[in-house]
Amino acid sequence: MLRNFFAVCAFALFPMIANATPLDQWKISCSVDKGSITKKRGVYTFKTSTNRCTGGTFNQRAEITSKRVPPSTGGAFLFESNITMQSASSEKFDIFQIHDGRDGCAPPLKVQVSARGTISLHNGIKVGPGEQCRPTIKTEGGNSARILRDGTEHNLRILIQFNGEGGFLTNVWV
Repeated sequence: MLRNFFAVCAFALFPMIANATPLDQWKISCSVDKGSITKKRGVYTFKTSTNRCTGGTFNQRAEITSKRVPPSTGGAFLFESNITMQSASSEKFDIFQIHDGRDGCAPPLKVQVSARGTISLHNGIKVGPGEQCRPTIKTEGGNSARILRDGTEHNLRILIQFNGEGGFLTNVWV
């Protein structure tokens, strides 16, 4: 179980903030323990919370959500967060996801931190009812970047480039 997870998130948009909707309007996606998500001067702070979201089998969750992104949305969006984590656990965890409203399968984009602290990208494409999915694709970065669990601060940046036809490219930097 992850303990003492702490992240401060600032959402930066590229290239034009005026054209950034729906990804510039955030709200808490599920009920969380008091103080688990706070916002001060446009900066979100996250601390672990018991899972109060419906569905799924998740242990802990403190997350924000944006409005839906139509498949016709084009443009590049940059999510940037300074994160620190202190935990003796080496359990893998998801730090960023994009969902498309379906049940079953992995989301179209999931950024996961492994037990060793490396970053990997996962996705799943639903091709039929229930759990009928195209196999999950996993991409691990080709560098030695790691998210440490010793309280070290890391700058996490995730650039998502939507092509306006339902597809997207993703780059992740630590």
